[in-house]
Amino acid sequence: MSQPILSLEEVKEYLRLDYAEDDSLLTEMIEAAQEWAEEYCGHSLEKHPDIQESDKPPKKFKIALRQIVAHWYENREMVSSGGTIPREVPFMARMVFDQTRRVPL
Repeated sequence: MSQPILSLEEVKEYLRLDYAEDDSLLTEMIEAAQEWAEEYCGHSLEKHPDIQESDKPPKKFKIALRQIVAHWYENREMVSSGGTIPREVPFMARMVFDQTRRVPL
């Protein structure tokens, strides 16, 4: 995995958390979300694979990773409290990563 493009502070702000009890869990989820996305896309998220002029990751990658971490954090069990199975990855996040996904032929 490449360097994390999302910080713990960014995720905690997104989740509106102001306590440290879940910091290690969130850190692990951040790393796992980026690992998932890079395996899914087939490239590093550190910068856009088709835009060589930029050294920064696209903002949409960071937003999508926040959504994945938030989904995993809020749905830690196999079945939600309503009896439905939570989606694996939020649709919006998958849509963002589909734009740069490298699918082997």
